[in-house]
Amino acid sequence: MLFMCKGCGGEKPDSAFYKNKGARMGKCKECVKADVRAHREKNLEAIRAYDRARGQLPHRKEIGKANAHKYKRGNMRLSHPEHSAARDMMNNCLRDGIIRKPVRCERCAATDCQLNAHHDDYQFPLAVTWLCTACHGEVHREENEQRRAENAA
Repeated sequence: MLFMCKGCGGEKPDSAFYKNKGARMGKCKECVKADVRAHREKNLEAIRAYDRARGQLPHRKEIGKANAHKYKRGNMRLSHPEHSAARDMMNNCLRDGIIRKPVRCERCAATDCQLNAHHDDYQFPLAVTWLCTACHGEVHREENEQRRAENAA
């Protein structure tokens, strides 16, 4: 079924329109995005001032503190892109049902815990060991100790 966009006048499928509380908006996604871009360009200084003021609100600062680890992770993405790519591929496969998480840790056999995918080699993104959080931390501590010993020698 095709619908007419009130912005560009083109006939487009339902998927080309945003949903708004169960009702279709009059403009297609592309027209809405163009309107938003034009509004931002026209009112750029006011929007920037609003964003700066909003960022200084106490509850927004608390959100920033709570999410500080995400900014650190962003730097990790830049410095180790192969790790991020492997992690993303694993998460996509889990989401799509291609891979299923086991029910027990492969190291200690615990079942009542959060399991993490541990990559021994990031060149093989789907070859992982499923570890509970405690075992995953132990493995990384062991790897770090081994790395330090190799660097000291």
